Amino acid sequence: MEVWNALLGGRTLIVVPDVSALIGCVDSPPPSVRRLLVVPSVLRAMLDRAEALGRVPASLLSLVAVSGEPMPATLLSRYRKMLPGGTLANVYGMTEGHGDCTAAVYPPSRPFDGTTDRVAIGGSIIDFTLCVRDVESGKWVRAAGESGELYLASTCVVDGYFAHADGSIIADAKAIGKFPMATAEM
Repeated sequence: MEVWNALLGGRTLIVVPDVSALIGCVDSPPPSVRRLLVVPSVLRAMLDRAEALGRVPASLLSLVAVSGEPMPATLLSRYRKMLPGGTLANVYGMTEGHGDCTAAVYPPSRPFDGTTDRVAIGGSIIDFTLCVRDVESGKWVRAAGESGELYLASTCVVDGYFAHADGSIIADAKAIGKFPMATAEM
């Protein structure tokens, strides 16, 4: 999907063999890299390499999006220290949901104290309803910030991902008109 977003948006797509080449692309135009999408482990390796080289290519990046792995709070804190003017977006999605489903955007103005071990996955993007189900009771959690198992509901999610023996999810699916799918995320 990321390839098509770049190409259909009239952008230049750069494929690099390693983190050093990535830093080289970001650090010296042309081409000028303004947006970067990587998994958190690549962002960590990029920051490690930039520190080892004694330079951080912060001036050219306006947005770094991470997806595909959990985003540790320590990495967001480190990113903020090394790139204080940069914006980081933590994007969450699943193949069964046809791509990205949620995003939490951390511009320089958004407070983040780093005292938690998790970075929020944010709110719904496109046509997704986020549902959280309490693991012990099996009931849907309504209060913000409560933990449980994450479900995604959307017209983009195909029928068949919601089968539970007690039928409770099927009833809720009818109420929202979409099919919830368990993500196996807690």
